[in-house]
Amino acid sequence: MLKTETGSLAYCGGGLFLTEAEWIHPKREEKTYEIIYMVRGTAFMEEGGTEFTLQKGDLKILRPGIAHSGVCKSVTPTSFYWHHFKISGNISEFLPERSLFQSFSGGRIFPEILHLENLCGKQAAEPALLHLLNILKITVPGQTGSERLANRVYEYVRINASAQLTAQKTAAYFGYHPEYLSKVVKQKFGVGLKSVIDKFIINRANELLDNSVYSVKEIAAMLEFREANLFINFYKYHENTTPTKYRSRNFKTHMNAR
Repeated sequence: MLKTETGSLAYCGGGLFLTEAEWIHPKREEKTYEIIYMVRGTAFMEEGGTEFTLQKGDLKILRPGIAHSGVCKSVTPTSFYWHHFKISGNISEFLPERSLFQSFSGGRIFPEILHLENLCGKQAAEPALLHLLNILKITVPGQTGSERLANRVYEYVRINASAQLTAQKTAAYFGYHPEYLSKVVKQKFGVGLKSVIDKFIINRANELLDNSVYSVKEIAAMLEFREANLFINFYKYHENTTPTKYRSRNFKTHMNAR
C-alpha cells in the first residue's frame, strides 16, 4: 500500500482478457476501482445506466459500488487489460476528474504493471499504477492548442522515458521539429524536452530503487541503458550520488521511521 498524508492507494490485481469468440461483459458490481484498457476489438458497455463504447486504445475507470455490464455482444476478437485497486482517504489526490479516455497513448504501462505484479507481488506494482493515475490527471479542459500538445508530449514522455528515448524520436512521433516541440514544452513546464525526458528517467529509477528488489544492473536494463555503467554515470550526474548509495540511504531512512 502506498500512503500519503491524506490517503492511500492499494493495487489488488490485474490481468489480460482475450477471446476470439463472441463476447459480452457480464454484469458486475465491484468493491474496487477497475481500469480497463482496450488492446483489440470493441466493448459495448454501460455503468450506472450510462452507455459507452471502448475501442482499441481507449481507457475507462469503473467505480466501486456502481453496476456495470455489456449492452450487446462484441462479434470480433476482443482483448483488454484490467487492473483493480482501492483508494482510501482523499480520492481526488489519486483519481482524474474524467473516467473515459479515448486513444490513450500510454498503453505500454499496462503490461508493465502486470509484469511487476507477477514478478514481485502486488505491492511492487503500486508505483507504476500511481504513475498511470498521475498521467491521467494532467489533461485539463479549456487549454490552448500549444498547452494540449505540451501535455500530450509530457504524458508520452512520462510513460515512455528511457535511455533510448530522445527529443528527436519524440518530435518524430508527434510530427514536429525537435526545436519547436522543445520550445512548446518549455513554455508550459519551464524546461526543455530533453530535461523532461531526463527527469522522468530519474523518477522511474528512483521508484524502482525505492519499491523493488531489482538490482542496479536490472534497473539499467529496464530503463534501456546499454550498460549498467552508463546508467550509473547518468544517475550520478543528475542526483550527485550513485543508485546504490541512494537505495542504501533511503532504506535506512525508512527503517528509522518505523
